[in-house]
Amino acid sequence: MNYYKCLEVSTLKKYQGDSLQQNKITFPFTIGLIALAYMFSVGIRFIWVYYFASDYPSFLWNNEIMITTNDGYYFANGVKAMLEGTLDLLNPRELQSLNASLGLSYITYALAKFTPLSLETVILYMPAFVSSLIVVPIILICRLFNLTLVGFFAALLGAITHSYYNRTMVGYYDSDMFALLFPFVILYFIFALLVKQKSIYALWAGIAIAIFPLFYAQGLTVTFATLCLYLGYVLWKFRDDSTMHKSAVLLFVSIVKFSILIKIPVLILLYLGMNRVKLDKRLWVYIGVIVAVVAAISTGLFMNIINYLLSYTGQGTSSSEGLNFFQVNQTVREASGISMDYLAQRISGHPIILITSILGYILLLINHKKFIVSLPLFGLGLFALFGGLRFTVYAVPLAAISFVYISYIISEFFIKNNYKYIVVAICTALAIWPNINHILNYKTTPVFSIQEVQSLEKLKKISNRGDYTLTWWDYGYPIWFYSNTHTLIDGAKHNQDNFIISKVLSTDSQAQAVNLSRVAVEAYVKDHKIAANTIFEQAKKDDLDSNEFLKSLKSSDYKLPIKTRDIYLYLPYRMLNIFPTVNVFSNLDLEDGTIYQRPFLYRSNRYTDDNKFIYFQGKQLFIDKELGNLHLGNKKLPLHKMIVIGYEKNKMFKKENILNSYGNISVIYLSHRNTFIIADNKMMNSVFFKLFIFEEYDKNLFEPVITNHSVKVYKLKK
Repeated sequence: MNYYKCLEVSTLKKYQGDSLQQNKITFPFTIGLIALAYMFSVGIRFIWVYYFASDYPSFLWNNEIMITTNDGYYFANGVKAMLEGTLDLLNPRELQSLNASLGLSYITYALAKFTPLSLETVILYMPAFVSSLIVVPIILICRLFNLTLVGFFAALLGAITHSYYNRTMVGYYDSDMFALLFPFVILYFIFALLVKQKSIYALWAGIAIAIFPLFYAQGLTVTFATLCLYLGYVLWKFRDDSTMHKSAVLLFVSIVKFSILIKIPVLILLYLGMNRVKLDKRLWVYIGVIVAVVAAISTGLFMNIINYLLSYTGQGTSSSEGLNFFQVNQTVREASGISMDYLAQRISGHPIILITSILGYILLLINHKKFIVSLPLFGLGLFALFGGLRFTVYAVPLAAISFVYISYIISEFFIKNNYKYIVVAICTALAIWPNINHILNYKTTPVFSIQEVQSLEKLKKISNRGDYTLTWWDYGYPIWFYSNTHTLIDGAKHNQDNFIISKVLSTDSQAQAVNLSRVAVEAYVKDHKIAANTIFEQAKKDDLDSNEFLKSLKSSDYKLPIKTRDIYLYLPYRMLNIFPTVNVFSNLDLEDGTIYQRPFLYRSNRYTDDNKFIYFQGKQLFIDKELGNLHLGNKKLPLHKMIVIGYEKNKMFKKENILNSYGNISVIYLSHRNTFIIADNKMMNSVFFKLFIFEEYDKNLFEPVITNHSVKVYKLKK
């Protein structure tokens, strides 16, 4: 036998799964396979619970493990307000969380309201149970092509692959749990329509498309692309089939933007009516194209695509009202391009698996041309190479199907009996292993520690519902949830107000920090528009440019607006990790966009001390204790201060030794954390360092209300 023939497409076309006839896999047996794959997916997700998270009491709050994603608190805050009957106390920004994913919010509400489960339990475990449903469309799609067992093995792999697992694990409470589920449910109905040529599947697909935005609004773009390829395929393969043309019209109507309460009845009436109306098949095509254009315009899909791509590829500063602000996407890891190796890990678990999957997908397209309609999903996953890691998840199920499919085709070429499934099972197990290994080592922690949550609970008791807590956007949603106070920026509100918070935390003038905070908050609460735009527009009317205005805020005599609420400054220890990034948002001239020299900050608890030198990165970074110098690469820099800070009975103590009056860099040793901080004078003099690290604050401006080594909260006195 010439085994090289197995590489020839003409030969492989003989092995398309036809040997596994549909009637050999009964539907009840298929249901059993789905149940088995579902239990596997859910069970794998509980590894994090039982072999990691449950061992740490600091992860618990209200007798439950806390969630692991900041965005989860965005959705949970609205649900909590519904359960407490306090929706009227939320500001417009917080109310948006309910509309962002109505389906997620109301399912969560129903489970917490009408079952014995607490809200904390629901938001912790819901991602695992919902996301594991992805095995259903994977298996059913393959069943359409007489590949049910291929679908089963693909479901085992796809449901727990690196990228999908990370965004749907226990604790990852987010609308992401629906981001992939709905597109593949829709894809199943479209495949069923193409395979069985029954318009009822177009109706089911249309209903799924209509419902999709209630769970994940951003998903319509890739769905629209899928429908466009469906229309193209129909014009190619079903140009004389009016049923398929009518179905295209119905599918595009489901994307047109109007109320779902009207849309679903309209879809049903269209389905019933189109089966009775006889029009020229070309007219149905024209109608379909017109409706597609209307759908794209009504939903703003074209502009969404352009803005989305620009937001992920934009560089430098963005201009607003003639001022230049730093763009947030330059600092978001998910918006940064990734390497080919990391792309492979995220989509399949290993580069070899991804390469095999791509070959399998090409083979699928050759042997089952209907798979062309899935190209937007697979292509979007590969786009992550340029657009950022969050896109990788879209390719995961198709990569899994493709990998198992090519394994099946090759094994079927060599083995004619059912022993070939042993080979497929072994190949699947080998592909699953790197993903299981990732899961075993992916020990992500909750967003906040118990001490941080206790601090926010204390803040809730001493503050009022309309008060504002200013901090970086990473902590916005948890602050809403635990303290019932509002914020100026948060995880989805990335605009010019980032400059304000960055300036408040980075400035060396505590008066400027307090005055800017009061001006910004009072401007924001008037109309909930971007505070930075409002205050700089007012400054312009007062004949002050941005630099002159910011300088005026340093005066203790600056005339502030009438105080309507209290303002708190939330300073967590964890902000040290991101403080250099926080700083860049205000480390520029707003007038011309000039970026200033970046201040220096280094933190580490990994070091070697031989009494004379303290080494952090070998000979690349070390401290000469005898001479009081910092060696940074080839540079030798004089140290200004050596400071030791610690806590006794929750009270801070500080020991300071001045080494060189002319030095620009100081070393801080946090004895309670066994951690060194190396920072220049600009960092050392910032409000964040002064108030959090040193507790050196102007008593006329700030009042410490919560102080511990994890969190410090100050109340503004003005």
